[in-house]
Amino acid sequence: MELKKHMTGSNNKTKYSNFIFYKLHHAGLINRLYSLQCAIGISHIMNRQLVLYNLKDRNGKYLDDPSVHYIKNYNLSYGAKSNIINNIEYTKFFDLIDYDEEKIFDKINYYTISKFYDNEYTYTHPLHNSFITVSETSEDKNLFNAFEIDLTKDEPYHFKGDNLSNYSTLFLNRTKELDIALSSTMFKKEYHEFAELVSKSLGKYNCIHVRLTDHKHNFNVTENNLIDAIENLNNLPIIVCTDEPEHEMFKNKNIKLIDDIIVNNFSKEFKDLSINSEIVFGLVSLLIASKSQDFIGTYFSTFTSYIHRQHYQRDIIKPAKFLGRSDLSESGSPWSWVGIGKQGIARDWPESRLMI
Repeated sequence: MELKKHMTGSNNKTKYSNFIFYKLHHAGLINRLYSLQCAIGISHIMNRQLVLYNLKDRNGKYLDDPSVHYIKNYNLSYGAKSNIINNIEYTKFFDLIDYDEEKIFDKINYYTISKFYDNEYTYTHPLHNSFITVSETSEDKNLFNAFEIDLTKDEPYHFKGDNLSNYSTLFLNRTKELDIALSSTMFKKEYHEFAELVSKSLGKYNCIHVRLTDHKHNFNVTENNLIDAIENLNNLPIIVCTDEPEHEMFKNKNIKLIDDIIVNNFSKEFKDLSINSEIVFGLVSLLIASKSQDFIGTYFSTFTSYIHRQHYQRDIIKPAKFLGRSDLSESGSPWSWVGIGKQGIARDWPESRLMI
């Protein structure tokens, strides 16, 4: 479809009265998934066409891929998995997920449409500092240290801020219908099947996610944190998922690295996947970690928060556990994240459990 064919207006004025323009968050795989789920949720609530943009930059380069070139900037070797990694440069996000395409009207280059409209409700607050009341609630909204988004204006809506959030904190008092819409966006079946194959071969296991490589101002994990986590989870075999598997802290520990498990036992099956890039290797590692019995992750990592989210769906972990953090509770009103002091994307919450 061409967006221009659906414009309405007169006197050279253009108004997209039934559209939501949404700047898809450009970052890693899970950040992109979270951003898209929030966009689809907003579209469902408002019953409007969703237009995603910022999929290309000014030079026409695709941005809709959580590409590994960011990781390559750290000059890391891929270690044991290097022999089964192909398609290293780019992996497009929309090639990795199943989603309801009818929910999305178009995915276009923002720079080609910005000149077409001049009447819009623009929302620039970071989405992780925002919330939307989905249905009536008796809770006191003043308890939220966040901006409430007004969805009542008869104008095209333009979300152009930092559009990253968890649906567990963005949508207040979700409905079952909204949860069904949110559940339509997920990773493709072949990646879940691969993870199930590996998981079944391992039996019951616990997992630790150690984020080391980037954003060190958020992720400050030490070897002592790892040792404490191993002692906490030693009732079952422990697998470790990390972005730096060759780090010294993992040597001589009673653990197994997911990297080694896949390379040593499932190289053929990984190569048989339709895409077998570094990003996909991380994705299947994520899904394997999500099937663990107990889990300790890295605070402020959305990779960790996705695993916690999957555990919440299975009623496994409460409260969530983090390396080196014992001061994080899950109590409050009206949501467990109220009053914690660092809301938004720092972690996911029991409210992420879907009513489906």
